[in-house]
Amino acid sequence: MKVLENKQLHHLGIVAGVCNEIGLIEAIDRHVSKPKRKVSVGRAVQAMIVNALGFTGRALYLTPLFMDHKPVDVLIGEGVRAEDLHDEMIGKVIIRLQANRQQGGARSKVGP
Repeated sequence: MKVLENKQLHHLGIVAGVCNEIGLIEAIDRHVSKPKRKVSVGRAVQAMIVNALGFTGRALYLTPLFMDHKPVDVLIGEGVRAEDLHDEMIGKVIIRLQANRQQGGARSKVGP
């Protein structure tokens, strides 16, 4: 027998939908080097945006707890789990974004 699980989406589905509509993940991943990692820089940024707009006031290092009862595969991307969004990964993404900016990383318009 298959066990069904209920997860709350609330307004975060709209936030993720807008991010997907404007191509946020693809735009970021196109301009930031992609070392082999389970969660791309673009997906991590989207997770940070969803966390920030979740109106919980939780620090970024608590993202896995915030996402624990959310449908992460719907909000962030297929194959991503709440525990993949840990503080070490978020820290490395922030460092990667800053390094890209300091190297004169490309600025591009995000959107259709």
